[in-house]
Amino acid sequence: MNSSFKIETDDCLMCNNQILKKIGEIRGVFGADIDYFKNIINVQHTDEVSRETIEEVLKELKLINQCEL
Repeated sequence: MNSSFKIETDDCLMCNNQILKKIGEIRGVFGADIDYFKNIINVQHTDEVSRETIEEVLKELKLINQCEL
C-alpha cells in the first residue's frame, strides 16, 4: 500500500532524515520519501499498518494538524 500525507516541514535534511527514520521504525513500513516541493510524505507499507497509525506518528512529530489527500 501507499499512503500520502500533507506535512508541514522545512527543507532541513537532518530533520527530514529523522522523520524518515521514525516512520521507518513502524512495523510494516518498508519505505518513505518526502516531496519537498509539495510538502508531502509518501509511505509504503503493508496492510497490517493503518493510515491512522502513520498519521499518529506524524502528529507526534508535529508535522501535521490534519491529513488526508
